[in-house]
Amino acid sequence: MAPASRATEGTMSSRVRCVFVALTVASIFLLTVSTGGCTSNGNRGATTPTGGVTSSTGGTPGTGSTAGMAGTGVTGGGAGSGAGATAGTSATGESTGQSGTDAAAGAPGIVGVVSFNGDWDRDPAQGGWADIQVVDPAKLQKDPNTPTWHNRGAARVQVNSGDDPLNLGEGTERAEVLAMQDSAGKQIPESEKSGTQYYAISYKFPADWAGTEIAGDGTSWSIVFQLHGPDKLGYSPAFALNAAKTTNAGLQKYSVATNGGDRQTGCCGPSYDFSDGGLISLGQWTDFIIMMSFASTPTGHITIWRRNERQTGFAQVVDVGNVATLQYNSQIDSTVGAHYWKQGLYRGGVNRTDVLWMGPTVRATSFEAAEMAAFGTASGKR
Repeated sequence: MAPASRATEGTMSSRVRCVFVALTVASIFLLTVSTGGCTSNGNRGATTPTGGVTSSTGGTPGTGSTAGMAGTGVTGGGAGSGAGATAGTSATGESTGQSGTDAAAGAPGIVGVVSFNGDWDRDPAQGGWADIQVVDPAKLQKDPNTPTWHNRGAARVQVNSGDDPLNLGEGTERAEVLAMQDSAGKQIPESEKSGTQYYAISYKFPADWAGTEIAGDGTSWSIVFQLHGPDKLGYSPAFALNAAKTTNAGLQKYSVATNGGDRQTGCCGPSYDFSDGGLISLGQWTDFIIMMSFASTPTGHITIWRRNERQTGFAQVVDVGNVATLQYNSQIDSTVGAHYWKQGLYRGGVNRTDVLWMGPTVRATSFEAAEMAAFGTASGKR
């Protein structure tokens, strides 16, 4: 995992493009349009639980679309009524409940609220995320030549030596999108109010992928999905999905690192290997669904299911209980600040060019809703 001194960062880059996208999973949607926008501030501070997107260079108003539910459904903090209606997700990231079948899940009989549906087809520049951190927009955007194996839009991510869009000068390199947002353009921070959520993500790594996560090497990490803690802490991620070899002669594999609880130092908490060995299927897509129960004490839970390209059901590969999934420092502030997700590639400074692809990202209140919204399948667990 990235050491604390390498993890300090602001949440917003100098390049902001706000595009609020519709949830895209079924033709039965009733689409309603709302408007959202960005605000600008001279210096970007920490993400706030209820604030909008902020940029150091000014904001661009955007137009967002909300996928209406069967009956009368509202996302972004409203309640639902009628057959198949569900309540939405509030600006604080707290699910407000549901009733009946959620049409946003994409198929009759699938229950769950989809609060974020990152879609590279509808938003080729940022995939529906609130912000982006990249030195050149061409290094993180939709790749029209490489869809997922479900024929969904995917982004190509490239990081070269010296790619430091935040100008930290700390040997950190990245190309990442960040901050999930609801259909109204309000960011969805994670806290204990988030309860339990499911995240669907997918990746493809080329045959020459060379990520490193070498123990004892403070410049060696390769994170592709992370839960970033409060900016004021500047700590390593509370949760990180790594894609790297862990020894110089080792094979490329997935692993999980955590850094939650009351932390007086920035790094590091327990790490977990995949039960199937975690080997990356180079040159092929791999789908993941991550269940996370949010807690700042050792009462949280993380479960990960994996499905390789051409497989059907998902296999459980990580199941960890009694783990803190949110971080804070009681010597600074006893309250637990807002966390937010980042996706792409965050690595230590190396003389290497890395390329990977990532598909749609979904946040939902059930496994089934996350799978259907991200992949268009209902295979379930093996």
